[in-house]
Amino acid sequence: MKILRNLAFCFVFFWCSVAAAAGITKKEIHDMLASIDRAILAENISEFSNYINEKAIFEIDYKSDNGAETMTFGKEDYISFVQQGIIRTDHYEIDRNIKNINIISPNVALVTSRLVEKVSVGNQRLTASSRERFTIERIDGTLQITAYFSKTRL
Repeated sequence: MKILRNLAFCFVFFWCSVAAAAGITKKEIHDMLASIDRAILAENISEFSNYINEKAIFEIDYKSDNGAETMTFGKEDYISFVQQGIIRTDHYEIDRNIKNINIISPNVALVTSRLVEKVSVGNQRLTASSRERFTIERIDGTLQITAYFSKTRL
């Protein structure tokens, strides 16, 4: 009986080690981004912020008919920016199309995607298209955005 317990322990330990060594998967990235989109659409800023590392940097380069600007944020400022944007809208839709997931190490992935946002405020409707680049890392067992860059066209 003791031998069976030891074998069972070794078997479980071995498979847990193999699973941990496998690193980030593309499915995890897809699931994470889908969860982020659901949180934003549900206006659940708290859940959304759980996916952002405390040291994350967000850079948004956008152009419109009125000019161009680059904005850079840390985590708290970015969360506030998103929250203020959501509060001001009457209707908000997003459609994210993940273009590429490049797993560069067991704990780091680079993701590119295309995001289309449709916003209504009163009688005005705005559509923005963004090319996004994320750095996603597994930190303390959870996936977190550690860097974000987008080129947005209004």
